[in-house]
Amino acid sequence: MKHRALRFSLAVILCYLAHSKEALSDNNPTNQIQIGVSTSLTGNMAPFGTDIKNALILANDLYGRGRYQMILEDDQCDNRQAVSIAHKLSEVDHIKYILGHACNGTLIASLPVYRRTGSLVLSAFATTGDIRDVGDKSFRLFPPDQFGAIRLFEYVRGRFKKIAFFTSQDDYTELMERWFRKTVEDRHSPISIVSDSLKRGDSDFRSVLGRLKNADPELLVLNVNGEADFINAVKQARAIGIKCPLTGFYLPASETTIKALGPMIEGMEFINLPLLENTLSPEGKRVFEEFNRRFGAPQSIQLGVALTVETLRLLDLALSSDMPPEQYLRSKTHDTLIGPISFDETGEVRGIPFQVQKIENGKVVILEKQ
Repeated sequence: MKHRALRFSLAVILCYLAHSKEALSDNNPTNQIQIGVSTSLTGNMAPFGTDIKNALILANDLYGRGRYQMILEDDQCDNRQAVSIAHKLSEVDHIKYILGHACNGTLIASLPVYRRTGSLVLSAFATTGDIRDVGDKSFRLFPPDQFGAIRLFEYVRGRFKKIAFFTSQDDYTELMERWFRKTVEDRHSPISIVSDSLKRGDSDFRSVLGRLKNADPELLVLNVNGEADFINAVKQARAIGIKCPLTGFYLPASETTIKALGPMIEGMEFINLPLLENTLSPEGKRVFEEFNRRFGAPQSIQLGVALTVETLRLLDLALSSDMPPEQYLRSKTHDTLIGPISFDETGEVRGIPFQVQKIENGKVVILEKQ
């Protein structure tokens, strides 16, 4: 059994050696530092992965000063694929620095490999959910998602008594429902919750949504991962006659979502990170204007694009310091494109709150700040 497992692992690694997905530079000068990037360029989360790729291209041009070559791999937000990529990048290519990860599950699944090989990981979109002890070389610039679930509870209590969760089978979405339920229980709230799950890869949600409709909720949480599923969920919920308000996390603010849904999303209230225009420093505004000029508006979460640029900028600063990079990152408050941030002892970011926002006249506006 051990020999068969070893042969399988070697086969996976050799497959990746033969079919490396893409490099952001065609050259590999010996004086360049290689950076591995694991993200989703195909599949449901491709808008996120494309934004990550473009943000890193821009960051490398603006801050890399020719020092870095980035090796880009498509993990498709699939955990097994991400683990195979982690083996390739860290054990075969011996790359010490890893960026990317659009999905929580891929980050969590691959971190044991990177921890074993001593690779430094900076993620701008993914978090580690309930798992905090992931090693002293993992840094997450995206705030813990569960704080968003808590923020949703704080917003809905006193407004709704019966809430339905339409949850896809995914590490991130299951975390969000779990933490909402936990907060309801911990705070002894009278809110009742019904839920039903969506299998990965399904695109016809009507039977699941129909069961939730029969429960007669006052609010429906579209707890899915990726704009495509969110857009389908809104359209199909309204098509089968669900009249109650709809809400979600992050995705309603996406330019892709707003354009696709038009009037159907007007008035939706949801939980999101701070609006980019309210947080960018003067330098951040210049960087984002350049991003829009070169690549167009972000397809996913705008703030995540800024955070992705920061992963490379912070790594560059850390490597230029006289400290071990992980020590530098933990040692101070960093002035970033979106204002000051710091990292706690587990590598989670501090200083970025969640907000209640609303779609109004096709634009995102703030209803409640944290």
